[in-house]
Amino acid sequence: MTSKALTIASTLRSLGNTVHGIRPHLLQQAISACVLRKAYFGVETWWPGRTRPLLALPNMEKINPLLHPPWSTKEPREAALRWVSALLGRIREEAVDNFQILLQSIPNNDIIIYSDRSKLENGQTDGGYIGFQAGSQFLRGSIPLRHNKEVFDAEAEAALTGLKATMIHSTAQCSLNLWICLDNLEVAIQLLSLSIGSSQAVFESFNTLAATWPLRRRLPQIESRAVQIRWVPGHANISRNEAADCTTKEGAGKTVSTSYPWSYVAFKRHTKSQATSRAQTY
Repeated sequence: MTSKALTIASTLRSLGNTVHGIRPHLLQQAISACVLRKAYFGVETWWPGRTRPLLALPNMEKINPLLHPPWSTKEPREAALRWVSALLGRIREEAVDNFQILLQSIPNNDIIIYSDRSKLENGQTDGGYIGFQAGSQFLRGSIPLRHNKEVFDAEAEAALTGLKATMIHSTAQCSLNLWICLDNLEVAIQLLSLSIGSSQAVFESFNTLAATWPLRRRLPQIESRAVQIRWVPGHANISRNEAADCTTKEGAGKTVSTSYPWSYVAFKRHTKSQATSRAQTY
């Protein structure tokens, strides 16, 4: 490449030689007619400029719409609702009674994680989780997420963080199943299914980690079971679910140690509000 450039430069230099070269004004006309026109066209067409609009965007999640293409086989919504024990035509009181019956049927050594989220008046979202085993609380945590997440994303983050904390806890080796209980129906449906929407990476991480539950270190007499997702009727005076709601408030005053990217729905809401405020200003 260097030799070609030197050859071209030598040729151009010989064309402009004052003894044997062409007349300067003719060479100038040729350059203006051919070289500069092509250079200007190329600059307008391909040169991205000194600044990159993509780099000006804040740190936000990237969603891959083809990670689960439309032609792939998906679980019907009715089947997903049955998996999480959603209403399916039942009244709220029946759903609460059925959840209480479910709690009584869960083995005593199984782990139950309740996750929840909250949104303050200033727009800040927080997540929280609380874990029980053998009727006793052994795990509790809160996640301050600030303004770059919506309640949907905060619920998913809380469920994933609760799962991670349980997987490394010493009592996990004594548990058959791991029950994740939350009162956000849409998040409950997507936790173990395909997702091409907001917090896609969180749902993918949850699926990947949940698949390793049977492979964790456990006691010899403990069978290999799975992670179960259950929907909890919200605001139904279920004490443990209310306790999970209290954990979300604990993260309000904490410092965010991890820089969470903007979620898709949160950034969409943010840009819409910014555009509206600027339109009102001008």
